[in-house]
Amino acid sequence: MGWPLSLFMDLTIGFYLLSMTLDVAGFLVCLAGRRLSGWTILAASGFAGMFLAGVLVLSVAIPALHFPRDLIEPVYAVGAAIGFLSRAAVVFGLGMAFADFRRRLGLALEPPHAPR
Repeated sequence: MGWPLSLFMDLTIGFYLLSMTLDVAGFLVCLAGRRLSGWTILAASGFAGMFLAGVLVLSVAIPALHFPRDLIEPVYAVGAAIGFLSRAAVVFGLGMAFADFRRRLGLALEPPHAPR
């Protein structure tokens, strides 16, 4: 017994909206930490891109039953590409920000050098 299509679409849209809420939260957290490292701006832009990819996919998913399939597939492909590049920006931005934090903490925790 399969799920009714309307239940499947409702669940899919619900999870997309929850994910987009987390994208906005990640964007705001990264912006709040921009003074700690400039690399958080890259991570924030990644979260913004994931949000926009979700908007793009949802704008097609909701009326999807009324459009021919050959119009929907390119939009999903573009949304997937934006999502992938955005996730790469988040991973790279956070990785560089953590490396920046580690470098700064390492410099702060080193004992002062004795004069010779």
